[in-house]
Amino acid sequence: MWQRIRNGLVSGIVLGIALATLAVIGIGFLLAGCYLALAAQIGPAGAALAVGAGALALVGLALALALRRGAAPRRARATHAATASSASQDELLTRTGVELAESLAANPRQAALLAFGIGVVLGVSPKARDILNEVVAGTQR
Repeated sequence: MWQRIRNGLVSGIVLGIALATLAVIGIGFLLAGCYLALAAQIGPAGAALAVGAGALALVGLALALALRRGAAPRRARATHAATASSASQDELLTRTGVELAESLAANPRQAALLAFGIGVVLGVSPKARDILNEVVAGTQR
């Protein structure tokens, strides 16, 4: 019995490592594609700055959200999951926005880094600005 448990654990760990490796490779290619797209418009140094700052800003936000969620009691998470299944889409979006605002207020350094990264990317990329304008116009309809 212990042999089966150990084998299952080992295979789960190996699978997790393989999936994490593939995810990192995929993210690397995605960042390389962003760099190549930006380098043609703003030069290699600007593209490196924009992609690097954007990646760091996303990592900071993900870390802040992960730390915030990790600190929440399990009971609160179970209650949140139960109410989320019965809530409407508007309520879920509102709750997510409130949680994000609370997380950013609790982590001002990460919020500043995120704002800086987004500002750099939007400041140097006309395509990013156009996409953001389309998204904002689409949500106001």
